[in-house]
Amino acid sequence: MDYLGNLEEVLAPAPRLKIIIFLFLKEEANIMRISRETGLSYMAVSRHLNALLNKGIVGEKRFGRIRVFYLNYKNPLTIEIKKFLLSLSGRDGKVKV
Repeated sequence: MDYLGNLEEVLAPAPRLKIIIFLFLKEEANIMRISRETGLSYMAVSRHLNALLNKGIVGEKRFGRIRVFYLNYKNPLTIEIKKFLLSLSGRDGKVKV
């Protein structure tokens, strides 16, 4: 599998990278929280989450109408993204981007 090409395709749009980093740090959240804490519009978050869902990078849990998103570590590409983000982490565990 061409991980580098897939990784570039997933991370190329800056909003997706913001969302991935947010989920990496917070583990899971709904669209409204992701929107509020990343400064992205609700529609942008929704659109990028759907793209990440289609690639299997994120998963979702549904509680009625509420959708909670998380990084899907069953996907090998997500594991590579996690390794990449960990390599950017300092001693304090915060991703430096």
